[in-house]
Amino acid sequence: MGKLLGFIVLAGLALGCGFSNSDIWGVLNRSPSRTFDRVLLSMLIPHYQGMLDMAEAYLPQAPNPQVRNWVQALIKDRKKRLNEWKTLIQQLGGLEPTAEATMQGEMYKDWVNFREGQKSEKVHSVFASLMLTNHFSTVNMAKMVEARSRDPKIEKLAQALIATETAHLEKLQALLIRNQ
Repeated sequence: MGKLLGFIVLAGLALGCGFSNSDIWGVLNRSPSRTFDRVLLSMLIPHYQGMLDMAEAYLPQAPNPQVRNWVQALIKDRKKRLNEWKTLIQQLGGLEPTAEATMQGEMYKDWVNFREGQKSEKVHSVFASLMLTNHFSTVNMAKMVEARSRDPKIEKLAQALIATETAHLEKLQALLIRNQ
């Protein structure tokens, strides 16, 4: 796990990982504790939707069965979580517009980068870079829950996110190493 985290951090720094120049961290940090959970989910929903859209668009271009299986597992996971979160966000008062729009803007930038990558032989490296960035960002958002959330459901959600995103990252790292 330590090697993976080191790899992700280095890759992240090289890629501007984790939306480092974005407003998402400011929106999350400025949100009052009483609305943090709603703001977080309002960002996670478009974040996962964007990742789902990219994965579905990439799937026909996956270079081999192992990558195809990884992408299919990602799609299945994103659809499942999105369904769960859409129910949960309603219990918290619905999407928070500023948080949702902020993440939609970030994911739009990723979508543009992905579409440009699809036009070249770099599509595989562009997709992998975007997946690294987005998975790492999800882990970072989930880690904020420890300090900010008071809702056991959200805390459990965050723990599950850290575990599943880390597992996805480990599999992606192994695929990248094998396919060098």
